[in-house]
Amino acid sequence: ARAWEQRREAKEALWARLFTPAAKFAICKQGIPFVAEAMEVLGGMGYCEESELPRLYREMPVNSIWEGSGNIMCLDVLRVLTKQHGTYDVLSEAFAEVKGQDRHYDRAVRGTSATAT
Repeated sequence: ARAWEQRREAKEALWARLFTPAAKFAICKQGIPFVAEAMEVLGGMGYCEESELPRLYREMPVNSIWEGSGNIMCLDVLRVLTKQHGTYDVLSEAFAEVKGQDRHYDRAVRGTSATAT
């Protein structure tokens, strides 16, 4: 919480606001297989109720419900892009930094830029 409340440059604040929903989405989606792998590594001990892993495995799917579905996360990102001045420019600048490294990426960025303008 302290990291979120600290003063930051305008560009950093835009990045934080833009990628918070993306980070929540990634954590919610990757948490279930991550906990399952942890249980598998520990074998039978990972399955026993004496450890925290069974509880985490049961609760991980709930995080997606609490935080909202992937569609809600996408809508949040779109809202940030359209409502917070300068966000699209910051994102476009980051996209431009890696332009030319992969033709599939370049094509996707061109399509996104054409759609957004």
